[in-house]
Amino acid sequence: MGWRIIAALRRWKSALVERLPVPMAAPETPHLRSLRMVLVVELMLLGLLTAAWEPIASTSLGRIAPFAWLVLALNALIVGTRWLVVKIRADNAWAVRVPGE
Repeated sequence: MGWRIIAALRRWKSALVERLPVPMAAPETPHLRSLRMVLVVELMLLGLLTAAWEPIASTSLGRIAPFAWLVLALNALIVGTRWLVVKIRADNAWAVRVPGE
């Protein structure tokens, strides 16, 4: 029974590969990777700052916490938008390239 499922999955995979002969997305460049990593780190910091808001607000850092949150949020928006634009352009260029270039 299991070999039938495996055979069916192989047929479906072959049919999909025939319809999609090239990768749909461009390979990640070092620039795209660095933008993505910066965005992930910023969003993690933003999440940590938001989750720990009450304890931070009760310390001496409470006065600058709103500004830190705002800077992180705006920078994440800017970096995220930049990453998205660069990624879309790279994917479009990859989709119209001549294979073998």
